[in-house]
Amino acid sequence: MTSASGTAPNSTPNATPKWLVHLFRGFLALGILFLSLMGWTTHQTKTQIAQSVIRPGRVLELVEVRRQAGEVVQHSTRSTYAPRIEFELDGQTYAFTDSTSSYPPAYDVGEEVEVLVDPASPYTAHLNTFFSLYILPFVLGVLGFVFTLTAAIGLRMTRPKS
Repeated sequence: MTSASGTAPNSTPNATPKWLVHLFRGFLALGILFLSLMGWTTHQTKTQIAQSVIRPGRVLELVEVRRQAGEVVQHSTRSTYAPRIEFELDGQTYAFTDSTSSYPPAYDVGEEVEVLVDPASPYTAHLNTFFSLYILPFVLGVLGFVFTLTAAIGLRMTRPKS
């Protein structure tokens, strides 16, 4: 038997679909995962910094980083530029290409920079900049915050009214 509105007498006409509640629970799980990964990568970065020494370095060249066909780009060129850095440690010269690249280039050839280097592993050096060291934890934190906030708002809105 149905009521005048066409719904069964014991069902609520505005019941939240279960898939929506599951979706927001999934968002919550992803948010917690991203926030946990942010904490872990921040800890790893701080540990790396504690084991490293700062050395002066110099930009040798700008290495072109080509984008793959089909990637979305923000500008007309398909390339970004990563600095190739040279530094000295214990009388030996080392060089590395930074893992971050940009367009336009963030550095000029010949520019002096600070390099963080682990004396036990000088080939794994990094530029001593916030962006180079903390971009991954920052992105994970933003994603974690957005997913967790979306889940909290969504689960609050889909909670049954009492």
